[in-house]
Amino acid sequence: MLVISWSGGKDSYLAYHLMREKGFEISYSIHMITEDVPNYHGPEDLLMAQQTQCLDMKSFIVKTTWSDYEKDFKKILLILKRRGVEGVVFGDIFLKDHIEWGRRVASEIGLKAFHPLYEVYQEHGDENKLIELFLRIGVRAMVVRTIDKEPLTSLLGRYVDKDLFDILSINNMDPFGEYGEYHSIVLSAPYMKCEIDVLKGSVEKMTTYFNNKIISHMIYRIEEYKITDKHEKMLSKSF
Repeated sequence: MLVISWSGGKDSYLAYHLMREKGFEISYSIHMITEDVPNYHGPEDLLMAQQTQCLDMKSFIVKTTWSDYEKDFKKILLILKRRGVEGVVFGDIFLKDHIEWGRRVASEIGLKAFHPLYEVYQEHGDENKLIELFLRIGVRAMVVRTIDKEPLTSLLGRYVDKDLFDILSINNMDPFGEYGEYHSIVLSAPYMKCEIDVLKGSVEKMTTYFNNKIISHMIYRIEEYKITDKHEKMLSKSF
C-alpha cells in the first residue's frame, strides 16, 4: 500500500496511473499547501478532496510554511506508516534535487520512494514518451496557473493537449512545465470514477514576495464546477 505526493495536476496523475498499471495500491494522497509561497494549483480544498475521492484515495490536505514543509510532510508519512503504508510516490520528472529530496525524506521515515515518471525519462532520455502516454490514455487536464509571461498566460483555462505541448516546445519551454512554467488540474482520467466539468472561472494575478524576490503568477480560479459519476453517465447514455 502506497501514498502519493499529490498536486492534483497531470504529473501527479501520470505517476498514479503508472503505479496502478504495475499493480500497486495507492490508498492515500498528501497535498501540501505552502501559505507563504506561490502554491495555487487550481482547486480549493473541497475540490481537491473530491478529486482524490474520485480515485478512491483518502486525502491529507496540509497547510504549512516553506520552513515547516518537510517536518509537516514527515508527520503525515509517520501516521500513514503506522497504517501500513510502505512507500511514497512522487511525480518529479528530471529535477535531481527534487528527486533526491523525495528519496531522502522517504528513507528517513523508513519508506521506499517511487519516481515512475523519472524512470520513464531515464529510459528514453526525454519527455516524449510521457507526452505520448498522456495523450494516448485520454487525460483531461486544465491549465490553472502560469508564470506571468507570454505565451504561458494565454494558456490559462485551456486543456492540456498536443497543441499546448507544441506551443511550449516551439518557445523553448519545457512541455511538461517541470520548471514551474505552468500547473494543471486533472478533471477526467482512466482511473477516475467521476468527471469534473468546470462551469465558470476567472483569471487573476497572484504576486508573492519570496526569497527576497517578487514573484508574479497568473491563475485561473475555478469558481463553479460539476462532478458526474462515470457509471451513472454511462447508464444514462444507454437508455
